[in-house]
Amino acid sequence: MPNLKQHSKRIRLSLAWFDSVKSTDPKVFINPLTNEYFYCALHMFEACAVAFPSSFSKAHFLSHTDRNVEIEKIRVAPFHQLNSIASAYLALFDLSKRARYLQISERYPVAPLRSEDLKTARDSFAQVKAAVEKFFLDVYAEKTAPWLARPDAD
Repeated sequence: MPNLKQHSKRIRLSLAWFDSVKSTDPKVFINPLTNEYFYCALHMFEACAVAFPSSFSKAHFLSHTDRNVEIEKIRVAPFHQLNSIASAYLALFDLSKRARYLQISERYPVAPLRSEDLKTARDSFAQVKAAVEKFFLDVYAEKTAPWLARPDAD
């Protein structure tokens, strides 16, 4: 299972990729961008669980189902600092599933992602990112989220 440093490295790679494709027509990358937004959000959530296991039912989640159950628990926990990310995270999960499995089977057609879906993914990711980074700042007080620090500071 990845540790905080490994999650942070993966998040940094995703954020760098987002920056590198900014000048490219987003329609070219609708599926990969949507998928990467989700997986970056997943690593951010997992980084929180690894760094602050007392705030979660466990530090590592073995499957999407396992993690989504935790997200649902957080959604209904009024005082959990991450309860605001539940809807955005689950929207990213659903969009990512569509992006990943669109062409898997002719028996189970899935509607292709559109530009509006990419905007939803981008907005949902921004919401998760802001909440998770605030969570780290609130808990660490003077420290920021590890992926925002210098890579050698991990």
